Amino acid sequence: MLEISLLGEQRVAMDGSVVVALGAPRSMALLGFLLVHRDAPQRREHIAAQFWPDSTDAQARTNLRRELHSMRAGFPQVDHWLAADGGTLLWRLSQDCQLDVAAFEAAADAASKARAAGDEAGFHQAAAEAVRLYRGELMPALYDDWVMPERDRLHRSCLTLLDQLITLDRDAGAYGQAIERARRRVELEPLEEVGYRALLQAQALSGDRAAALQTYHRCVSVLERELGVEPDQATTAEYDRLISRSPEPAAVDQAAVRPAIRAPGLVTSARQVRLVGRERELDVLRRRWREALTGVAGFAVVAGEAGIGKTRLLDELSSVVQRGGGEAMGAAGPGPGVRMAAQPGPALSPWAARSGLGPGGRPSGPPAGCGPDGPAAPDGRRLAAPQVLRGPGPGGAIDRAPRAAGAR
Repeated sequence: MLEISLLGEQRVAMDGSVVVALGAPRSMALLGFLLVHRDAPQRREHIAAQFWPDSTDAQARTNLRRELHSMRAGFPQVDHWLAADGGTLLWRLSQDCQLDVAAFEAAADAASKARAAGDEAGFHQAAAEAVRLYRGELMPALYDDWVMPERDRLHRSCLTLLDQLITLDRDAGAYGQAIERARRRVELEPLEEVGYRALLQAQALSGDRAAALQTYHRCVSVLERELGVEPDQATTAEYDRLISRSPEPAAVDQAAVRPAIRAPGLVTSARQVRLVGRERELDVLRRRWREALTGVAGFAVVAGEAGIGKTRLLDELSSVVQRGGGEAMGAAGPGPGVRMAAQPGPALSPWAARSGLGPGGRPSGPPAGCGPDGPAAPDGRRLAAPQVLRGPGPGGAIDRAPRAAGAR
């Protein structure tokens, strides 16, 4: 049994053993050309011109004869499938030759026919099989001119099938399958927003709003880093729909949740400025907040140069706290920065009283006990100096200050 893989890899095995003789780049490229154009005779002159375009016709034909001789010497069984009749070459598939490209195209064709006939179950089965067989691009190590359109054709065929399957799964309420297929699409085309939109839609429908928001921010980050562009209107519209939906956290009395009191200058809407490139720092702040929910005291400091997004980062954290039923409060300190605290309970009075917040949450002066040595602990001792956890990127950092001895 001859097994040939051209999707995502280049491998030829005879009865389970790899055919080493076909490992040479030119030999594998020639074999790939014949396999892609299987069952259709190819004129030798055409093949020679494709592989050696800079050589004379005579030299190109000589090169082709040499490659064929080398192929037969290293793999004598090749003549069982390769027919050389006159001026043409033809690869003939048979029951004892398995080619992944042929299997993929057969499944994709069956899916297309089932869809045209309105056979939803038949389409789903054939399309899922085709997607499974597509393990990657056609001959990924080859960059000859002839392979590029064939590679794109197969790739686009798989993407189309994925899009159709995602829609079918989503409409049927099979959100788990839709999410997995959408992730596969993003993996195949990480710069196409269609995949990200399909993924965040399926995640939102499944009830995982946090994952959907994370998918959007990942899309923003990838587009900014790789292309220097923002998401298009369709993607932004999906994000706006997400943030406009009211979250439904478990075991939270929504009537008891009061609106946040924000310090002057804090961003009031996530639509005004989108958070890009600060996922790691935001994750650190989220962890600190989760620790606070378990009763672990402490505070975090966001430091960095002006204009790198410190206020936007704090605004995002404020949204996280409020979505979980907590409260966020901001206060302008004596310096140019912004100080914000959050707690899970209904009141912030002990902290607010010590932070210099007056009526309505407005700053009434420097926070009590603050000075060059840092804020004071409840017993009057000074807290130790912050320990810095440096994040990626220029200028940004999140500092975690240790608790004073005996603090809870």
